[in-house]
Amino acid sequence: MYPGRYNWGRYALIVGLTFTLLALLAPTARADPDADGCHDSSLITRYPGSYIVRCFHTEFDQFILPLGPVVANNKLAKSKKIQGKITRIMYVAPDLVSPLEIWKNYENAIKNAGFTVLFKCQSDACQNGDWDVNLFQDQEDPWYNYGGYQYQLSAERSGPNGTVYISLHMTNKPVQTTLDIIEPHAMKTGLVQVNAAAMSAALAQSGHIALYGIYFDTGKADLKPASDATLQEIGALLKQQPALKLYVVGDTDNVGSFLSNMNLSSRRAAAVVAALTGRYGIDSRRLKAVGIGPVDPVSTNQTPEGRSRNRRVELVEQ
Repeated sequence: MYPGRYNWGRYALIVGLTFTLLALLAPTARADPDADGCHDSSLITRYPGSYIVRCFHTEFDQFILPLGPVVANNKLAKSKKIQGKITRIMYVAPDLVSPLEIWKNYENAIKNAGFTVLFKCQSDACQNGDWDVNLFQDQEDPWYNYGGYQYQLSAERSGPNGTVYISLHMTNKPVQTTLDIIEPHAMKTGLVQVNAAAMSAALAQSGHIALYGIYFDTGKADLKPASDATLQEIGALLKQQPALKLYVVGDTDNVGSFLSNMNLSSRRAAAVVAALTGRYGIDSRRLKAVGIGPVDPVSTNQTPEGRSRNRRVELVEQ
């Protein structure tokens, strides 16, 4: 009844199938959501279309910042140990975007944010081993099927609020990016106290105990309020054991002259004795202050961590 009806129906069917096929082949915006609780850093954002697969944050830990390529035995040729706040964000970029394009955008953004590049490498210049061993260490490595190339950039920026470090690593295809932001700061101390029972056990076993809960300002012998908890435990120990007599020994690192450190350690030991006798009523005949300066280190004085261990007060059984 309707001439050409069959032909028009066939044409409509062909057009419909064509648009369906084109829709399947056309690139679409990535719909993958970010991992729960993860978001971009305020310093460096993501490459458009990327999504976050993992992130973590810690207020204090140690980060090994790469300053050289991975060489034999999966070791970094050069690196810098940084302690402080660490934020890690891990992205997967859109398909069909070249690693070089993403790399150049990140590199430009980092420089424009005022960072100084400390080290960067691409492809073969980056490695003779596994980067994941160095970057992830004991954390789960979520990257699989390494694509045979690596990009690494390490940078720092100093300002009125301190220094910030960035580590950017890229691998695989689609591009997988690991962004680490490290903000150095000193570890909070005094969070764990040695109580009277622990002091008693150490004295019974080895005749001495090193205490790190007694605090002074640099170069001074005035006890800081944060020392009170440890002083109270020493007082409790002496009251529990009326026959116990102790040398209170001051130790320093080797920064400064030998004579100044000897004098400082003696004054600090005397300050502890004065606090124990004055605040806690301990008989002064049971305590003797001794300062030995830097002559009895328990660690190297070549590192900040070692010097921190050497600055201490020890109780030694008489």
